[in-house]
Amino acid sequence: LESVAFATGSGSGQPQGVVTGLVGTSSVVASAGSDTFAVGDLYAVEEALPARFRSQASWLGAKPIYNDVRQFGTSD
Repeated sequence: LESVAFATGSGSGQPQGVVTGLVGTSSVVASAGSDTFAVGDLYAVEEALPARFRSQASWLGAKPIYNDVRQFGTSD
């Protein structure tokens, strides 16, 4: 229950979840295409982050996403 609250909590009597906090804000970056994950999406996310935060930023993702990212390099 705790992990669900931190991910999707409402903020009322529980933490505001990361996903809930981003919905409908300027923190949402549109993907390059529908139903695709492209290397351009990675650059778009980084560029959307204000420069003052970039040096201390960290990436967070599930292992299958990191595996997809690693495969981008094989097609160069």
